[in-house]
Amino acid sequence: MYEYLKLNDKARDEIKKIDQYNFNIFTLREHTNENELVSVLMVTLAKRGALGGIENLKSDALVQFMAVI
Repeated sequence: MYEYLKLNDKARDEIKKIDQYNFNIFTLREHTNENELVSVLMVTLAKRGALGGIENLKSDALVQFMAVI
């Protein structure tokens, strides 16, 4: 998932804390060029299994679509 989001090391470190109290959305925003909501959405959907059952899903296309909306 992280390769499709093109997260740098600092953004990856922060997104791994998404289920913890010390997760900082502003740090994630800084390290994702203001694409923190796309990152959070994609990681949350993946963690909850919402993306696992979809056949032939092109994750990079989905990331680009989410960024547009």
